[in-house]
Amino acid sequence: MAGLQTIPPAEIGSLNPELDIFSGGRAPAPELIEKTLYPPLPICSDTLIWGFEILRSARRQRLRQMNCLIIPSCPRSEMLSLALKLENRAGSFSWPEKQRMLEFLGTSEDLSAGPALIELLSDLSPLIEAHRDPQLAAKIAEFAALPQGLKALVAEGQVDLKSAVRVRSLPQEVFAGLQGSTLTFSQRRQFLNELFELSRKGKLGRGEIRDAASQAFRDRQPIETVHRLRFPILTELESRFSALEEHLLKGSGVRLNPPPYFEGEAFSVEFQFNNTKSFKRKLNTLHSLQGHLDALFELLH
Repeated sequence: MAGLQTIPPAEIGSLNPELDIFSGGRAPAPELIEKTLYPPLPICSDTLIWGFEILRSARRQRLRQMNCLIIPSCPRSEMLSLALKLENRAGSFSWPEKQRMLEFLGTSEDLSAGPALIELLSDLSPLIEAHRDPQLAAKIAEFAALPQGLKALVAEGQVDLKSAVRVRSLPQEVFAGLQGSTLTFSQRRQFLNELFELSRKGKLGRGEIRDAASQAFRDRQPIETVHRLRFPILTELESRFSALEEHLLKGSGVRLNPPPYFEGEAFSVEFQFNNTKSFKRKLNTLHSLQGHLDALFELLH
């Protein structure tokens, strides 16, 4: 019979729990639940649509009855839509929650076809993402297909989905190592990209990629470690230039700039001065470079 009813928590707990898909919401305080100050739990076709955290709290408190609203039979898409509205967290659902939404809808026979499911997720996307996203189903499917270690990184917000999809062919040990690292979000993305480029261009095999990542995680500067592997010649040039610059110009206020990637025929110099004395001091520094020009020009190619 449709309408408001009071039902024992044990009986509610025996209903179909397929929509127990949310992990980021909060139930009202226990004292509010005890006083029945919560939305009636919606039930449709022997399925509890929403309120699992409220139900768990009520069962912990050993409450005898709970307020429920029995809803006439409706499609799974309407059940999910109602659950999303009651959850009211558009824009803050996690990727695992979104995957469970897709799985709930995908088990319906009338939604087994791809286009229908894609359109439905697009229609529901404002309730999920706080804006319409026609690509939501495709994004969730991409997340679901990721290797477990990489999926965990995306779920925890340590790596963005687009980057994860691109580098998913890397060895699993790379993703496991990243989970325990102290790298920032942007550093993780750069780290994965450097390793992926090494793998994609065939510079290192999978075993060598694993070894390189393991070594990088042990080093104080993991990004520089993999960068040296990807660009060994450029890294060597940068190191030699830095040593010369440190030796010749440290504390002088004169800045020497090589061409990008040392590909060019000339260096540029920049400095500032505010009186005759400082100008002469900068010029003297420049004169001191004359005996080292050959070493500098050897860096260019």
